[in-house]
Amino acid sequence: MAAQDTIARLDASLERAGTDIKIFRAASFVECRARVRGLSAQELRPGSTSGQGAFRAILSPTDFAGGAVPLPLKVTDKVLWNGSQRSITYVWPVIMDGQVVRIEADFMG
Repeated sequence: MAAQDTIARLDASLERAGTDIKIFRAASFVECRARVRGLSAQELRPGSTSGQGAFRAILSPTDFAGGAVPLPLKVTDKVLWNGSQRSITYVWPVIMDGQVVRIEADFMG
């Protein structure tokens, strides 16, 4: 499957089953769709200290094409989800054929 096909499938999936979130960097933000779920203690990435209040968002690179918050995401970026601002603790871009096709961002709060 080509990278563009993978992104298109992710976009369709997020449109059906995703939730609206905002990613902030300084005074800029981007609104996007994400699949957000809680993390168990076994799923925590290196450097995380607690599973309580830890979440993972699956994001599409399509939402970042406008450039208000350019990729790559950083651990200094913030997430606004369910009315609360939360801190990104880990970012993992999934790459296919040299192109980012999915972004996994862990956050806490």
